Amino acid sequence: PGPGAVDTVRQEITVSGLTGRLLPAVATPREVTGARVAYDPATGTLIRPEGLTPGLRYTVTSVREQPDVNLLATADVPAGDEVARVLRVPDGTPEPLRRLAAQFAQENAAPYARATAIERFLAEHYRVVADAPSGHAYPNVNFFLFGPRNGGGQRGTSEQFAAAFAVLGRLTGLPTRVVVGFAAPGAGPVRAADAFAWPEVLFSGVGWVPFDPLPRPDVEPRPVEEDFRPPKEEPPPSEVPEPSVEPSASPPAVTSAQADGGDRGLSTPALAALLVGVLVLLVGAVLGILAGMRRAQTRARLGRGDPADRIAGAWRHVTDALRLAGRPVGEDLAATEVAARARQVLVEARAAAARTSPRRSAARATRRTDSTGPSSAAGTGSPAPVGGVGAVPAAGGPVPGTGGLLLEAPPLGSAATTAGVEELAGLLNQAAFAPGTLTDAQAQRAATEATAYVATLRAALPWWRRLLWAVHPAPLRWRS
Repeated sequence: PGPGAVDTVRQEITVSGLTGRLLPAVATPREVTGARVAYDPATGTLIRPEGLTPGLRYTVTSVREQPDVNLLATADVPAGDEVARVLRVPDGTPEPLRRLAAQFAQENAAPYARATAIERFLAEHYRVVADAPSGHAYPNVNFFLFGPRNGGGQRGTSEQFAAAFAVLGRLTGLPTRVVVGFAAPGAGPVRAADAFAWPEVLFSGVGWVPFDPLPRPDVEPRPVEEDFRPPKEEPPPSEVPEPSVEPSASPPAVTSAQADGGDRGLSTPALAALLVGVLVLLVGAVLGILAGMRRAQTRARLGRGDPADRIAGAWRHVTDALRLAGRPVGEDLAATEVAARARQVLVEARAAAARTSPRRSAARATRRTDSTGPSSAAGTGSPAPVGGVGAVPAAGGPVPGTGGLLLEAPPLGSAATTAGVEELAGLLNQAAFAPGTLTDAQAQRAATEATAYVATLRAALPWWRRLLWAVHPAPLRWRS
């Protein structure tokens, strides 16, 4: 904590129905008893690696600070690589958000003045409702800020208020973050209805300072247009070329040699064949270069750096595979949520492959029956099974003895593969919350599990995705 009034808060917490791995606590925790936890000093987050269980009882001693408002008025905000993560704005920011942020920056020079201006703007123009749809991606925030009021816009939960503050703050140069917690009135039960989100800004010499952009109760919001109206973009005037007053030159005369086909160069078919050959060579060279760059990228991710870097690289290998499969995951998801999504994607991909495989198999079986006749299996010494315990179907195929009924059998190895991704998610959390505790063996295990999952997922995809997989250039420019 930075300078300001500081008091110590001691909390005794008993978990009832809360799930996950994050332990609720008042910021900033200094001591925990009753539970084995990992601590991230950058965010003040507590995590229990084995997860929360009903009846878990623990005690937290936290240091709570009240920032000096006199210091905030003149405080600056940090910059540089250390805070780049809380200054970064994702690509694709809607233009109205940029214009609103520019207005705040122009009208408020000091960082604290910008933060309070954003806080006041949100509190005065928007309505908080408990049943608004959740979400904090750009479409959600843009609709919350600028959607029609009679169509569901300009109202939201604390999630949208905090996300809008954080995005507008970062666009004006403020390092911001969104904190999710509970509003505990004091002693007594804390329920899911008490959960809410709020934004915080990092000030130099002070630390993280919370802001409250929620409107006051029973206050009618003012129209957004009173304080912000996006300027209309005037289309540029079309440039019409002025007519020329000079006569155009006469076309050159055609010589007899040209008229008679005197140019004895390559014929049109030969020239076309040459161009096609050159084009094929160029495409092959480009594809070879891309494949080599992709292989080098994978080797670097899985084999370079300390164990934490290699585990992060293995995780990126999995998330890139999900994007290549057309099923990207959001950066706002926790590692365990991404692992669950990866498991679902693999199940759906295998199910889709199983639906198409029996049709191809049936077509091949029909062709074989037509060509060999119904008695071709006789006399081979290996009679085909006709049902019973010994009849083993192919994955996803019809079970013999069931009259052709299609039973989707679980694909071999899928459970182990997805369990490996969940193990990888646990290693990623360990790298984030307990740095320095990872070993080379764990990093190698992460690389093995990531490679196995990616190979399994690729094999279950349609042929055209498998064909483009190794040469797709997108992973080379996706943020590592």
